[in-house]
Amino acid sequence: MNARLRLPTRRGTGFILLPVVLLLTLVAAAAYMGNRETGLASAMAGGATDMDKARYAAEAGLHRTIVQMHSKGCGGSYPAFFFSPMQDNAFDDGKYYAYAGALSGSPVTIYSTGTYGDASITLTRQNVPMHQATTTTITLQPGSEGFDTYLKSTGANYSSSDSLVANAGTAFPLIRYDLAAVPAGSHVTAATLSGYAIGVGGSGSVALHRVTRDWTEGASWTTTDGSTAWSQPGGDAHPDAVAASPFSGVNTWMTWDLTALVDKWVKGSLPNQGLQVRLGAGLSSLTLVSSDSSTPSQRPKLTVSFLPPCGWTPPDITVTLGPLADTDIDYDVPTTNFGSQPDLYLSQGYPAHPLLQFDLAGINSGSVVKSASLRLYFGSLQVNAKSASKTTKNLTLNVHAVTKSWKELEATWKKRIISSNWTTQGGDYRSTSVTSMTLSKNSTPGTWLEFDVTPLVQEWVDGVTANNGLILETPTSSTEELIFSSREAASNPPELVVTYK
Repeated sequence: MNARLRLPTRRGTGFILLPVVLLLTLVAAAAYMGNRETGLASAMAGGATDMDKARYAAEAGLHRTIVQMHSKGCGGSYPAFFFSPMQDNAFDDGKYYAYAGALSGSPVTIYSTGTYGDASITLTRQNVPMHQATTTTITLQPGSEGFDTYLKSTGANYSSSDSLVANAGTAFPLIRYDLAAVPAGSHVTAATLSGYAIGVGGSGSVALHRVTRDWTEGASWTTTDGSTAWSQPGGDAHPDAVAASPFSGVNTWMTWDLTALVDKWVKGSLPNQGLQVRLGAGLSSLTLVSSDSSTPSQRPKLTVSFLPPCGWTPPDITVTLGPLADTDIDYDVPTTNFGSQPDLYLSQGYPAHPLLQFDLAGINSGSVVKSASLRLYFGSLQVNAKSASKTTKNLTLNVHAVTKSWKELEATWKKRIISSNWTTQGGDYRSTSVTSMTLSKNSTPGTWLEFDVTPLVQEWVDGVTANNGLILETPTSSTEELIFSSREAASNPPELVVTYK
């Protein structure tokens, strides 16, 4: 009997097709969801683009408003809400509406709303300092109180040295300036450090590195202050130089541009911990004059130009200057020079005239001299060429402006320099005194005498007359000889104390 072939029933066919239908349904659903998510992503991307463009416009409004406010030079009339806001739509149809929160003054809060399409964003900048339109320039050239020294591998301290010595790998000068004279909120436009070179070995460039740790003048090769150790011998300094300058010759100034660094110091984004001097390839040694030098004009100086904040007025600055040169010229020994002596004689009976000169290079032209006082230490007295304890009469002491140049180690009663005589023996000076004082009878040595020379110093600062220094004389007929300390004296050298703005 033949077996019959069983054919699939309709029920069996439907069971097989069901998974296929379900699979097709899932594929369609996935495609639908994918298309939907792609559409949503595109819509979100479009919104992000609008918001970005709104932000760009708002940022432009902030910057333009700040520029507009600075152009006023602290004169007020800042762009204000409703009155004179800054507006523009030149941003591919983006727009901004920006304004200041005050009509004048500093600091100021600034607002800017940017829009693009349906997107809108408001940006705020708080406490934005406004600067004066005119640049102020100061030169910091401290005297012996200056903050400098050098570190040497021998381990000693050199804070009182009159020089800053750099040797390749074994000696590094350190220097720092107090920037308190630059007001907070200022913008530094230029800053230059200058050092006077007096010795060198080789040729090449000299780099400045930012010191990264606090230190004092008591620092040594291994310590920051005589007790606290550096992280590494020779001082902690950033490995990258902030400035470099080629050596330009002995007895000349080297200069380094420190504008960016000083601006950061003033704004507080970096701590002012000073600078370290390092020699580049080709240089084995370099010697710079330090702030302890007896030649004030050669001491290191930092010149800073800045835009001060609105409302700031320069404070009075007082400097105490030591003599650039001093000597006395004596009638009794008309060809003898006394420029290296520790004393200055003033007399009429045995005619002697002290000569002094001070360097005013650190006081900028245009400064207003509010006071200038010549201070001389009256250390001892002779009467009739014998030591005395007090004066025997009233003495008039006159200070005059010298009208011809002279040299400390060459000037005598007859000559101002070796190759040229004074026009009048005893010195060329204005007949009218700058100032006078009366030293009373019975005055005793051991005191400072002060002379007001303000008008003459103002002339020198303004460039009206050449600064050839001062000369003292007394018209009083007397055998009294007043003896003052010179700049070569062990203590109490002459001073010129100048207060200016």
